[in-house]
Amino acid sequence: MDHHRQDRHEHHETHLSFAEKARKLIDHWIRHNREHAQSYHQWAANFRDHHLGEAAALLAAAAEMTARINLSLEQAAGHIPVRDERVAPGAEGQPEGM
Repeated sequence: MDHHRQDRHEHHETHLSFAEKARKLIDHWIRHNREHAQSYHQWAANFRDHHLGEAAALLAAAAEMTARINLSLEQAAGHIPVRDERVAPGAEGQPEGM
């Protein structure tokens, strides 16, 4: 199973703008990285339990690096305007549909 394939969802997202696709891609990477970091932490604990302290420390460091990568990805996502997150000028505070 190849969990790194990017094209498996492309046919469902053809109506999205480039910015929307980019945002979805970054959101996917963030979720994917969180899963990996969680796995690194779990395996680090297993390594410690088996007296592999140096390897455990390196896995824990990899988990922390992954968290820092996600901070950069989150910042990048914040610079991508997505249509439904914008508010029309003068529309602040108005009820929906007005």
